[in-house]
Amino acid sequence: MKPISALIKDCDQANPFKDSQARNFSNSKLVDEFCPTKFYWDLFNDQHEILIGTRGSGKTILLRMMQYSLLKKINDPRAKKILDEKKYISLYIPTNIEFLRSINPSNVTPDNKIPFFQFGFNCLLAQTLISELKSIIIDIDENLVQQALIEDKICEAISSMWFSEKKSSYTLDSISFRIDDMYHNFNFYNEHSLEKIPPIFLNSIGKPIQSISKHIFKALKMKVEPIWLICIDEAEFLDIPHQICINSLFRAHSQGIVIKMATLPFKHKTRETLIKNELAEPYGNDFNYRNIEFDPICEDYEKLTDRLCHSRISKIIQNNSDNITLSNFLGSVGNDALVDYYRKETNSENQDRKILEQEIINEFSLKRKESSLTKGIGSASNRKSVYDKFAPVFFVREMYKISKKGHRIPGFYAGANMVRKLSEGNPRIFIQIMNQLFEMARKKKLNEKQQHSVLLEFAKQHCDITERLPEYGGILYELLTNISKYLFEHTHYEELKDSGSSFKISKKLMNDNNIKQAILLGCAYSRVKIDENSLLNGITNDTEFSLSNVYALKYWIPMRKSGNSISWNGLNKSYKKPLKKISDQKQIKLLFE
Repeated sequence: MKPISALIKDCDQANPFKDSQARNFSNSKLVDEFCPTKFYWDLFNDQHEILIGTRGSGKTILLRMMQYSLLKKINDPRAKKILDEKKYISLYIPTNIEFLRSINPSNVTPDNKIPFFQFGFNCLLAQTLISELKSIIIDIDENLVQQALIEDKICEAISSMWFSEKKSSYTLDSISFRIDDMYHNFNFYNEHSLEKIPPIFLNSIGKPIQSISKHIFKALKMKVEPIWLICIDEAEFLDIPHQICINSLFRAHSQGIVIKMATLPFKHKTRETLIKNELAEPYGNDFNYRNIEFDPICEDYEKLTDRLCHSRISKIIQNNSDNITLSNFLGSVGNDALVDYYRKETNSENQDRKILEQEIINEFSLKRKESSLTKGIGSASNRKSVYDKFAPVFFVREMYKISKKGHRIPGFYAGANMVRKLSEGNPRIFIQIMNQLFEMARKKKLNEKQQHSVLLEFAKQHCDITERLPEYGGILYELLTNISKYLFEHTHYEELKDSGSSFKISKKLMNDNNIKQAILLGCAYSRVKIDENSLLNGITNDTEFSLSNVYALKYWIPMRKSGNSISWNGLNKSYKKPLKKISDQKQIKLLFE
């Protein structure tokens, strides 16, 4: 069967992968593309959680899709159970830069940062609550009269608790308008403006909901009073005083409110609360940190990327739309493993594994070669210690040699597994890669060689953009360029070694704040990889880093952990030029000695 990409040739419609910013997606687009994962369902719990994820890792989509109004559009029995029980009702609050700019005028004093934030946050929260209540009421009773009666009861409670008005002719829409008017006409340049605001909006964040939760529970005739999941997005923009407000809610009795806060790595900078010497404690005491990153080869990420491909490409292709997956779009060689692309490129599809193992051993140092030959080529012990361990390095070395022969392009970096691996489990990077693959499919047959060219060009562009990242981008670019060149030499010069993309930073460099901040930036923007403990709790002098797979691809470095990570001190000596290839006759002699 031909790859589906063949149907894209000469397509003049807009590239469906052009948009990768989830914050700009409409609700219908979100629902159409969303793929519920185990992590998503696990978020419906009673624990305060800070969700840590890199740029583009899917934090916004996760939190937006937790809202009742969008959850009910997911065709899944787990969604139906949550909707029927109404134990958890989620409210989405984006604390983006536009919001923070509006509540942080240039002349605001530190003392006013907290009340201004509490006012702005509670206004957003109240608006989101009203929007979700309207969606819930429609589901509670189909009768329009009954819906009006339920709304009237809720509005009566709101007018009393929020505005201290005992009788009211409010509707949810009119309450929403009043809050809008109060927020947009508030003078943040005059601290006396706070005196005109209803006290509940100046109280601790979440207070408007806590004040009317039991009234909503009665009006909607729920089985249990709900737990309100307040989903705070883009929290990396919050200042320290704002984080203190949220930490205070972690530490206090939350009265039916649970926080799910998404932020970039290392951006939750304080555990202080509004009470002096009282800290919010992690590890389940007051809150948990959670890593939302996908393993690029896990089943959930495969489903997610296939869903994205199906949702977007099916709008272009009408025929065979049911069969659209990433693999069907690109096509594959063999089992879509590195060895399959290597064998096709070297015309050795039918070659016995022993021959390939022999070629690997030929590249070893004399000491390692003797040890491997003693065990016997093709033996079970050599399978793990030679083939499994060194084949990925060997393939990269050989394909790089081929790429340097004239203008030859090897069809090596190709296939669905490679695209997922290159994206690091990051949906935004995946969409950006697909954008370029789709563009190539318009012009040419998207075979392995064309895929290789596209992925290599994407990697070059992605690495170049590093220099333009905020604040420490220039330092990060120079640091990673130098480390990458060194790891390239470690991979390709001299004998075949247990090389890869991992490294450590010397203590001296780590003590340089500019270097450390550059590394933290690299982690947040998927240029550098670290273990989960370091991602959640911070890097140390002992942290082991790895180049992103994008950097590894650009510099022809195996996408794997090195046997012994180098320690980078900025003064590492360059490797010598590659040794001359041992003659075939000498190789044969060594093999059978």
